[in-house]
Amino acid sequence: MIVKISLIVLLISSLFKGVQVPIHGVNEGKVYVYNGNNGALLLMVSLVAVFFTYGGYQQTINFGSEVKSANTMQRGIVSGILIVLFLYLAINYTYIKVIGFDNMKNANAIGSLLFEAWFGKFGAKVFDFAMVLSVLAYVNVILMSNPRVMFAMSEDKVLPAIFQKKHPKTDALVPGLTVFAIATILVTFFGKGVDDVLSFSIFLDCLGMSTSAATLLILRNKKQGDESVTGALKRWTPVFCVLFVMAYAFVAVAVVIDKPYSALTAIILVAIVLVLYRLFYYKKKFISTDL
Repeated sequence: MIVKISLIVLLISSLFKGVQVPIHGVNEGKVYVYNGNNGALLLMVSLVAVFFTYGGYQQTINFGSEVKSANTMQRGIVSGILIVLFLYLAINYTYIKVIGFDNMKNANAIGSLLFEAWFGKFGAKVFDFAMVLSVLAYVNVILMSNPRVMFAMSEDKVLPAIFQKKHPKTDALVPGLTVFAIATILVTFFGKGVDDVLSFSIFLDCLGMSTSAATLLILRNKKQGDESVTGALKRWTPVFCVLFVMAYAFVAVAVVIDKPYSALTAIILVAIVLVLYRLFYYKKKFISTDL
């Protein structure tokens, strides 16, 4: 995070260079234009990238069993979102000032243009290196958190017991890491481009996050786990939950409109996983329970 935040601060600092960088390289993909009647559509499509930008807080929750105090987790999530909010608002302001609002619409790799304010034409190479570091940091978080989800699901007997196995020396979650790495390679291989992979990932996020949050309403209705619900906002939790679910549903619809192929691919993947789960594990689990 120190590396990523430092890179973003470096991009923002180009604002104080006092120059405006001309664009070179034009995006040949689909570019939406406001025509006076499509404001809602443009808002929906823009939120796909925005939700990806501000996502990540949910990964923090996956480390909950390793955090001693719930207050530490809460402070970390809230302060983290505030920091990210400030950084991304600042960097967007910098884009407008250094590149120009109209020039940004079709420009490729606008981040590299900010580096050019400091490093000239060599700035594009610096940006490529910075992007590699940023992506590696993101991959590191994903590889740390998602196998832990599989581990927890295995403990709850939702996934096979093999996902609880650890390396005898390092405690690495080898089965979860292996499955997740294979899935990542397949997504990368079949993805047509960055935008398609992004839309695919966000659509899956929307499905997972909205359905997970919606279960809170079911649990509240059943009064299950009420003893763990505390705090001044207790009565407002269902309201926040409904707003959360509606927001992610809104973005899911945006992906369907903007990238129907990516949304369809995600739906097919979820369907395949559900079928395999029902055939090979769910049925087996309940047969053994009955016996």
